Amino acid sequence: NGDTMPMNKMIGKTVSIFVEKNGDVALTKISINAASSPVTCDDGKWLDVDLCQECPVNHYCQNGDKNSCPSGSTSPVASTTLDSCSCGPSRVLSDGRCTLEPDLEGNDNL
Repeated sequence: NGDTMPMNKMIGKTVSIFVEKNGDVALTKISINAASSPVTCDDGKWLDVDLCQECPVNHYCQNGDKNSCPSGSTSPVASTTLDSCSCGPSRVLSDGRCTLEPDLEGNDNL
């Protein structure tokens, strides 16, 4: 169907492909193992098809995966961990989301 998927997302999956040999076409199933993906990315980069790209703002990238920062938080380019995402004033990152600082909860003046 023309869809593409980064190699690191295919590891451990079985895929069907069409193979042509001497004019004959056959449907073949192959398994993708870790050895099939020669591209690995440093933290701060993500695997886009088969190229490492710098992690964009408001994301953090680990093991070739690009992850969005929680809603309401931001991060600089090339961030490597969830801790790189920071929330707005008077807010802290807790359990993967931005919440009011504990000593400010219930304060309606924010």
